[in-house]
Amino acid sequence: MAECRSPVARQRLHDHARQAGRSRILGRRRHEDIDLDGQGRQRDAVAAFARLRTGTHGVRLVLLGGGAGYERTEARELRRLAAALGVDERITIGSARPDEMPAAMASAALVVVATRLYEGFGLPAAEAAAAGRAVVATRVGALSEVVVDRSTGLLIPPAEPDALAGAIAELLENDALRERLGSTARVRARAEFTLERSVGAYADAYRAVLRLDRVAAP
Repeated sequence: MAECRSPVARQRLHDHARQAGRSRILGRRRHEDIDLDGQGRQRDAVAAFARLRTGTHGVRLVLLGGGAGYERTEARELRRLAAALGVDERITIGSARPDEMPAAMASAALVVVATRLYEGFGLPAAEAAAAGRAVVATRVGALSEVVVDRSTGLLIPPAEPDALAGAIAELLENDALRERLGSTARVRARAEFTLERSVGAYADAYRAVLRLDRVAAP
């Protein structure tokens, strides 16, 4: 994700994140936020958000994207869609650098990764888990490996806004479940997604390939 080219948009995003943090400390549920990373299908997230009961939870949807053309193209389309669905006043759209993502994740009540077609490792989901946030993700690519359904988050079918809305509502309405999933996610992320473990896994894979080459050699 690239650095936001609009200082105004970035300041708005940072101000919003700081307010979310203060509100959560004070226990004011009406200010909790949902955070969605820009690598996925954000139109599905907007559609799902509009399906939540009007005013339910008092949540805001924060859409994070990146790339030089994000503000000029996708962000504009998302704002138009949000306005058409009547939720534009409860959605914040901005960009964040990769090093800013952990703080953005930590400022949210939960994180949504609503990819439709393909997801490699699922870094946004892993970052959210490391921040102790429950994740709602689609069963696409490696997301089902990063998110353990009903243990560290909720997995739903891709391209189904109704299912996405249902999962979001379930977590927002059940504090105990959301906190349990987030806590389990943090423990698992620190055990499974460390640099040391990743390097070791790559080394094991290389050694396995080398052994196969020796066996196949005439």
